[in-house]
Amino acid sequence: MIKMMKIRKTNQKTKMKDKKDKSKKNQNDRSKKENDQNQERKRKPGQLSPEQIKSILEAMSNQEKNVQKKINAKKVKGSPIKNVKDW
Repeated sequence: MIKMMKIRKTNQKTKMKDKKDKSKKNQNDRSKKENDQNQERKRKPGQLSPEQIKSILEAMSNQEKNVQKKINAKKVKGSPIKNVKDW
């Protein structure tokens, strides 16, 4: 009987700890979301988001590749043709 009472008490204690841990986790999640939202709000109107920066950099690299292809195409020379002299 006494053992059962002790077991119940320990079970209750662990349940309380679990509830506290869950509530702390929820609070941490909420605070992280709020921080992210606050950072987005704090961003100045002229600033770009990281996603926008990535897309701009990718577009620039694609343009650079195209320019390099054009330049290399102009550099390509054919094999020299031997002139046959008929005189």
